[in-house]
Amino acid sequence: MRAESPGHTDEQHRQKATFERRLRQLTSVVGDHPFWSTVERGDVVAARMALKRVPANGEA
Repeated sequence: MRAESPGHTDEQHRQKATFERRLRQLTSVVGDHPFWSTVERGDVVAARMALKRVPANGEA
């Protein structure tokens, strides 16, 4: 584990921890979504990689 940066305030460390918890929660929501059971097992990795490239606003 890396040493904490001396340039961050206690509030910034709390915010970062909050963001990281939320990221883990959302990762679980996406990863455990029933949609993935509809994707052929051999295609799951490619489908997840394609999902990463979709713009947040849904436009292509």
